Amino acid sequence: MILLENLYDTEAYPWQGDWYRGQAHMYLGNELNDNFRLWYSDHTNHNDHGAQRVPTQTVSYLGILQQALRDVSAWVEQGIAPPDTSRYTIVDGQVRVPAGADERGGIQPVIQLLANGEKRAVASVGEPVQFSATIEVPKGTGKIVEAAWDFDGSGAFSSPAKLEQAVGDPVVVSASHSFGATGTYFVTLRAASQREDDAETPYARVSNLDRVRIIVN
Repeated sequence: MILLENLYDTEAYPWQGDWYRGQAHMYLGNELNDNFRLWYSDHTNHNDHGAQRVPTQTVSYLGILQQALRDVSAWVEQGIAPPDTSRYTIVDGQVRVPAGADERGGIQPVIQLLANGEKRAVASVGEPVQFSATIEVPKGTGKIVEAAWDFDGSGAFSSPAKLEQAVGDPVVVSASHSFGATGTYFVTLRAASQREDDAETPYARVSNLDRVRIIVN
């Protein structure tokens, strides 16, 4: 079994996945890892369709589900073990996962986005803001096949990101953008990985996003 839990779930608490894992451990004991996985996914909510109510805050988990079904099939039919259970802690009822992709485990890519080198930037109208991000995929779980920017909060992600990656290194993306009016903007970068590095298929694309706050005076 591969159990999927959404860290942005509004209808089921993420810690329930840990509870279920505990029940499985009571039954399976030392054989738990031979039969069970728990994958936590960030920025995913409790739904089973691709369209998101707020696409600048959550991503669909359907690609994760599709890959999990493929991995269960390979596990049962061919004896190919899937990626390990996610690493996490629970603090005051909140599930916390490590910042890095390899440390976190599971199969979801991890994005670290900065604006002028910080998570929050202040700029003047018309002043360019420099955005940079690293995108990491847990080892053995695929490659980044797509990334796109949303600068205006529309959720359209209409600005594709140029992917730069050396062998064995994280994907690096960058952009410069200026804002034409005062206000607070949340710039979002969304990316997707795919196990077979197939940029054309709509299936088993595992997504994540990150955001930064821009205050324009």
